[in-house]
Amino acid sequence: MAERKTAWFLEPAKRGFAHTNEIVSKILASVTDTSSDHSAGTDILMGVVCADGKKHDLYRCPSGLLFMLWSSKDTLKINFRVFCQEGKGKIRDKTKWYRYMYTGKT
Repeated sequence: MAERKTAWFLEPAKRGFAHTNEIVSKILASVTDTSSDHSAGTDILMGVVCADGKKHDLYRCPSGLLFMLWSSKDTLKINFRVFCQEGKGKIRDKTKWYRYMYTGKT
């Protein structure tokens, strides 16, 4: 059975959008994608309709980088939501799940 690929995305939140967008885009620009697998790479998806039926502008990023950004949210003063796509499924908002998994807070 083939392993299901998971792609991670982040969306700068409306609160502090300009600052978060600037910081995240600079960090992602410095990351070089050596993989031919886009689920591990970085790119921007504009106006993607997600599972909630709304359009979102998302940055695709590797899970390790997403964790680093999440861990540095307070230090960098950035605010974003986390999205995930498993296999060829819909892109879903996983912010609450991610917060719970990595901080234990709901």
